[in-house]
Amino acid sequence: MTGDTPILRTVARFAVPLTAGVSVIIFLQGHNLPGGGFIAGVMAAGAGAMYLLAFGVAKAARIRWWKVSVVGC
Repeated sequence: MTGDTPILRTVARFAVPLTAGVSVIIFLQGHNLPGGGFIAGVMAAGAGAMYLLAFGVAKAARIRWWKVSVVGC
């Protein structure tokens, strides 16, 4: 089920990759600075939730999220 809102889909097309990229940067930086791993995980979960809300479960199921979890991000 999707919300069928073009505004959410348009924002998600830009915000999800941007949030995921910043999450990776913060995760890599977190090894040298405190608090990076937890905040990176929260941001990655937020990006996943936004993708799920914008595009629905069927489209989100096509992405192999287990590959991301193996990396640890």
